[in-house]
Amino acid sequence: MASIRKRGKKYQVQVRLQDASPKSKTFLTRSDAQRWAFEIERAISIGTPIATREIVTFRDVLGRYVETIVPTIKGQKQERSLCHRVDAKFGKLKVSEITASLLSGYRDARVAEVSAQTVKHEISCVRRVLRIAQAEWGIWLPQGVPVVRMPKLPAGRKRRITESEEKQLLDELPDPVKEVVCFALDTAMRRSEILDLAQDDLRLAERTCVVGDPKNGRTRVVPLTRRAASILAGKRCKSSLFNIRPDSVTQAFRRACKRLDIADLRFHDLRHEAISRLFEKGLSVPQVAAISGHQDYRMLARYVHLHRFELD
Repeated sequence: MASIRKRGKKYQVQVRLQDASPKSKTFLTRSDAQRWAFEIERAISIGTPIATREIVTFRDVLGRYVETIVPTIKGQKQERSLCHRVDAKFGKLKVSEITASLLSGYRDARVAEVSAQTVKHEISCVRRVLRIAQAEWGIWLPQGVPVVRMPKLPAGRKRRITESEEKQLLDELPDPVKEVVCFALDTAMRRSEILDLAQDDLRLAERTCVVGDPKNGRTRVVPLTRRAASILAGKRCKSSLFNIRPDSVTQAFRRACKRLDIADLRFHDLRHEAISRLFEKGLSVPQVAAISGHQDYRMLARYVHLHRFELD
């Protein structure tokens, strides 16, 4: 049972727990004290674990999430990086301080610095950690998991590389990066998929390679053009065949674009380009999806911007 008493200008509420020390908390208003008492009693009645500490920082629950939850999910590397970013922003705060108002203010300020998609990922990560902390670890959130409107995502990019730009880039880039660019244009593979390729993934006799998809955890077989097969034919490293860091590829690509005055072109646009070229060659939606790894055919619409298509 809960009891509330006024102490000076504040209200102290105490909830007696069976087989445990009483929980108490002080509020500025009686209504807040009553609300807290009601939520604690409700949690007890439905069997929800009650937090054992009054003060819990977001860094506390985030660390537990990284240790216990992240190893069980797909895309662990990306999730760890995301957790590192949100820890820098929210780590020192108490979980009770992370409110909808705080997150909406963060959203509005952050969207001026990075893309809307990045902001969405960061806020979703915070909410995901808090939801698990409340539901499974008995962490008390006075206002529950905060609900906040996500920033509006822009329309899918329509940037395609021109023949002239492609030639200029291939002439400008160092050979290791040039190989990665050519391979991306010929296979529609993501940067991470290309750089993760190992000797055991190759089927050069069939001119294919096996790719582990980081988005859905499945594998797919990607056909290789003659150029793509020839790029891999001379590589013998059992780990990463291309033996180059992902950020080195991105930086070299970005710097080459800057030197050549090629505006608004990103490495990931090569995947868009490759998928569009597959459609221009007359492949069907299921065929392209099998190569690109898209499970939802509707997602392909974001990548397809035809320049040339000939009907027989």
